Amino acid sequence: MERAGAEVAVLLSRAGHFRSSQAVHDRYGALVYGNEHGRERLDPADDYRVVAAGDALPGAVRALESRAIHDETPLYLASHEALAVGDLVVAVEGALRVWWVAESDDDVREYHEEHVPSIRAWLDLPIEHVLVSHGAYVPGGREALAAALARPPWDVS
Repeated sequence: MERAGAEVAVLLSRAGHFRSSQAVHDRYGALVYGNEHGRERLDPADDYRVVAAGDALPGAVRALESRAIHDETPLYLASHEALAVGDLVVAVEGALRVWWVAESDDDVREYHEEHVPSIRAWLDLPIEHVLVSHGAYVPGGREALAAALARPPWDVS
């Protein structure tokens, strides 16, 4: 479906952030793109497109790899040099922080050996903006994201 000459699509950086996706789908006939864990939330599920790392999406958006949260699909919006991160990175007290709750030594190891390297790979992209789902906008783009990796992870618990 088109609106004002442009195709409407819903791109989810996290399946859990489905919010108004169904309403946009119903109103504009939009396809919904996101992680496989969001498919069952859309009716009809046939209009949900499962994306994986490296996939090209509408609007010249690309899905990035993340080895952290099972229903997370970070998105890179090349036209705006912007990274939409879902819940992987949040803004806390004016700084970006990686959101990670470690409940065991295995969790700590996973954070350092899998999670951080998957985010660090994004630093090869020209990032001017990091779009977070939680917290206020933090300027600095790539540098702010690199600084987040140098900080201890943020644990809300």
